Amino acid sequence: MEVFKPEMCAFPLRAYVDATRDAVGSEALEEMLRPYAIKARDLEDPTAWYSLEFIEAYLADMMRSCPEPDYLERTTRLGMSRKYMGPFLP
Repeated sequence: MEVFKPEMCAFPLRAYVDATRDAVGSEALEEMLRPYAIKARDLEDPTAWYSLEFIEAYLADMMRSCPEPDYLERTTRLGMSRKYMGPFLP
């Protein structure tokens, strides 16, 4: 799988990375990313671009690691907050 590919910028991932870290801890997050040969700090780089295939895989891994029934929806709403949207907040 090609991780770095100009299909989606890292900006929308910030909330998912932070929420996953809060739910499972930093070590578990790093372990989740190890098969992709990246670290959490790579996902926090606002200038990075990722392949859609990687984004889908990361979100699937995240949902398996954080089995709350509404985890994806709750984290997506978090991503729409002032903290993550900043100047893009309507």
